[in-house]
Amino acid sequence: MNYENNGIRRDQQKIFAFELENPTSGGKAQLTWTILPQEYKNSPTLFEEQLAKDLESWEAPPGKGKLLQYVDDILIATLTEEGCVAWMGIAQGILAQDLGPYRRADDYLSNQLDAVAKGWPGCLRAVAAVVLNIQEAHKFNLGQKITVLVSHRVSSVLETNGGHWLSPQQFLKYQVIMVEPDDVEIVVTNIVNPASFLSGNQRESIHHDYLETIEAT
Repeated sequence: MNYENNGIRRDQQKIFAFELENPTSGGKAQLTWTILPQEYKNSPTLFEEQLAKDLESWEAPPGKGKLLQYVDDILIATLTEEGCVAWMGIAQGILAQDLGPYRRADDYLSNQLDAVAKGWPGCLRAVAAVVLNIQEAHKFNLGQKITVLVSHRVSSVLETNGGHWLSPQQFLKYQVIMVEPDDVEIVVTNIVNPASFLSGNQRESIHHDYLETIEAT
């Protein structure tokens, strides 16, 4: 995790306006932030302490598994790749802004899927992850339009098979968050690596039949 300063878009700077009073003259001035300082000298220490508390309830993957923590870095080792990632059930994403030909990361999103969503087929878990990350992104973008880059045709998966796995309330909620809003655009991409996402480098497309995969589950 990086602790750095993030620039504020000009049309959003007034949101962070404040009044400053001169302690000597008593005069007041209206100011606003153009850069939000995201750095605090004790942030790594506090983050490490909180992470250690969160990991107290962590259970190793089935079989032999080890977890190593150094400040905010986590390494999980198992005998197989499948055993290392199958247990996770975490919705991960990057909230970024276009900066010239590249994208600049503004926030890294990571949230645990609920127990029900963890039991869904992989493609439906992707739908749940997109919905969860859209909700998180709305906390930061202040009503601006969101373009969601995802490697699954999540809208088609939801409309075609969501009703078989989701309750009517969940299905309606997912539609309201992901499909119906005008300020949310879903774009299918072959970028699955965060580093490639930020640099704009494309990878070879990943091909599989999402609906066939769900039906076989």
